[in-house]
Amino acid sequence: MKSNLELSPQDIERLNLLLQYSLDAIEYWFDSCDVDKDTLTENKHFINECNYFLKKLRE
Repeated sequence: MKSNLELSPQDIERLNLLLQYSLDAIEYWFDSCDVDKDTLTENKHFINECNYFLKKLRE
């Protein structure tokens, strides 16, 4: 994995949109589903990960 990644402003915007879409999809898909506790915990983890990187992209 690259340790020093440089992204163009267009790439950053594309990444931002991809993360936002992923976050919306996870929240929509699992909002009212009956899922086991492990799956719910995993999804909350990915929601937190999306939010973390979205915040960093918007700083």
